[in-house]
Amino acid sequence: MSRLRHAFCLLFVGLATGCEPSCEDTCEKLLDCDQIEMEHTSARECAAACETQQGVYDKWKSTDEREWFADMKYCIDDASCSEIADGECYDDELYIW
Repeated sequence: MSRLRHAFCLLFVGLATGCEPSCEDTCEKLLDCDQIEMEHTSARECAAACETQQGVYDKWKSTDEREWFADMKYCIDDASCSEIADGECYDDELYIW
């Protein structure tokens, strides 16, 4: 489902804005999940790390990592807390926070 929504957003990027989940929304979802250990990370720290990583990918000429990062945020947005805790959206190359 998230890949379909991502494709939809890419097709209509000129018409639609705000399709990709924000770093703040992604972090709030992660922090609200009791099954995920983020006890030493605040929402502000999480969002800052996410935005920094996203900013690096935005500057790169290769867009693969940026698309994978967006896919990960879609996955977190769509998955249940238990699915996330089981590693549903985890990618050790992208998941730094």
